[in-house]
Amino acid sequence: ASCNVKCTHYPPHNPFSSDRLHLHSFGHHYTMCGVHGNSIRLHDLIVRLIAATAMRETGCAAHLEKGLGSSTAAGKKIDAVLSFANRTVFAGSTATAVMTIDVSRLCPLLPSHLQTAARDAAATIDERAREKN
Repeated sequence: ASCNVKCTHYPPHNPFSSDRLHLHSFGHHYTMCGVHGNSIRLHDLIVRLIAATAMRETGCAAHLEKGLGSSTAAGKKIDAVLSFANRTVFAGSTATAVMTIDVSRLCPLLPSHLQTAARDAAATIDERAREKN
């Protein structure tokens, strides 16, 4: 079994080996592989779900435009901005009427995270956060 001719990890000439067959049989690779666009679609679905839940539960406004940034200097991208018109929310120890959300998806069973996840599953999340910051 292989992924797609454009997949750099498991193209037809380099199929899943027996020790990585779980990535194929349980669909882990396909939900994270960027070739088919599934990874971006699932990421965007999670962002929309978080925004819809926040709007329903708090009455905030959610802005999901593409290309949102948290600062002009650093150029960091964010996925959603929640605006609380009539209330202040606490993000850590800071009171604010606006909250930004950045969503990351990762699968600890993928080759790029497997070694770290085998030692400490939470470390894969920390590693991904360092990559984004």
